[in-house]
Amino acid sequence: MSEFTSLQQIPLNKLTASALNVRKKDRRADVDALAASILAHGLLQNLNVVATEEGKYEVVAGGRRLAALKALVKA
Repeated sequence: MSEFTSLQQIPLNKLTASALNVRKKDRRADVDALAASILAHGLLQNLNVVATEEGKYEVVAGGRRLAALKALVKA
């Protein structure tokens, strides 16, 4: 038997990047290209998050997607 978790829509302002992210460099060109792809095709893969004690959610998988989504909001 496998364990399933539910899908939730979480406001972008409640998401924070994990300090454990393996990608340490913020490569702006990569994030901009991903933002353009998300704008054209939508977000095709979910972000994996864990709840924090502060009422926010830490993104444990999908840090570049989070950066691209935040870049779209700023644009």
